[in-house]
Amino acid sequence: MEDPILTLFKWGFLLLIYLFFFRVLQVVWKGSTTRVSVQQVQASRDFRKNRPSVGRAPKAARPSTLRVLEPSDQQGKIYEVSSELTIGRAKSCDLVFEDSFISQEHVKITKNSKGLVVEDLGSTNGTFLNNQKLRGPKQAYLGDRVRLGNILMELT
Repeated sequence: MEDPILTLFKWGFLLLIYLFFFRVLQVVWKGSTTRVSVQQVQASRDFRKNRPSVGRAPKAARPSTLRVLEPSDQQGKIYEVSSELTIGRAKSCDLVFEDSFISQEHVKITKNSKGLVVEDLGSTNGTFLNNQKLRGPKQAYLGDRVRLGNILMELT
C-alpha cells in the first residue's frame, strides 16, 4: 500500500496542473474575444470630448479635407477631397497606404452639397466612422473620424 502523504502530493500536483491549464484557457479565451484596441478606446474618448454639435453644419464648416492622426510617421498629412477620393493599397487608388490591414480598394470618399460621404468598398477588415462599422454610404461631418486598418483620419 502507498504512503498517504505521497498520494496527497500526487493529487495536489494533479490539481495544480488542472488549475494551470484552466487559467491558460481562460486568458486565451478572453484575448481572442477582445476586439477593441487601446487606440480605438482613446480615439473614442477624444472624439466624445471634441464632438461637433449635432445637426447640420454651417456651409463654411463642411469638411473637405482629411488629416491623418495615426500612425505617427504620417501624422499631420492633409489630403484634399476635390470630388471623389479612393483609398487603398492598389496603385489605381487616389490615396495609397502600405498597410496590410487595408484592402486593395478599401474606401471611397465623395463630396456632395452637405460635405463628405464615406463608403466602404467591400473591404475585408471594414471601415469605421466614429468607431462604428460602415454598412453603406454614410454622411460625414466636420470632426468625424475615419479608421481603416491602422490609419486614423479626421475630417477637417
